[in-house]
Amino acid sequence: ISNRNWLGTDRGLSLRARGGVKEYQGLVTLEDPHLFQQNPSTLSGVIENQSPRNSFSYFRYATTFSVEKKLSRPPASLEPGEKVPPLSSLFFGYGFEHIDTTGTPELTPQNRQFLDIHISYLNASYVGDSRDNQIDPYGGTFFSTSLEWSTNILGSQTDFLKSFYQ
Repeated sequence: ISNRNWLGTDRGLSLRARGGVKEYQGLVTLEDPHLFQQNPSTLSGVIENQSPRNSFSYFRYATTFSVEKKLSRPPASLEPGEKVPPLSSLFFGYGFEHIDTTGTPELTPQNRQFLDIHISYLNASYVGDSRDNQIDPYGGTFFSTSLEWSTNILGSQTDFLKSFYQ
């Protein structure tokens, strides 16, 4: 269930749920372009899921909060044949994830993601897009980079620095 213009305020709200006899997952997201009364838009999300496995079961909840600062403004309208100007944005955010495990998971790569842990992190991202057509591009470039930092200062049980470039 989603609404892209929730209460007529240009906010987006979505709810996703799935479930079975022993497992469930729920996700709620809120996109608010007016939270700070300025250019940045925000995206918040909360997820909770529970699922049994062969030798264990887990319960996980997580939340994220992200702020987007558009470095270039998309045009209000384009004439036919007119090129889309390059677009770029900065993203800053915070998130945490907590997993409780009952039983003893095998330490296989598939099950390692379900070990008991609490992770808090800060992240920053940059996205630049100068493609001539985002659906079927003939020219231009798309660049994305992200950096995520987790430390016990933020309440995390493990320290790491993760990066992604595309």
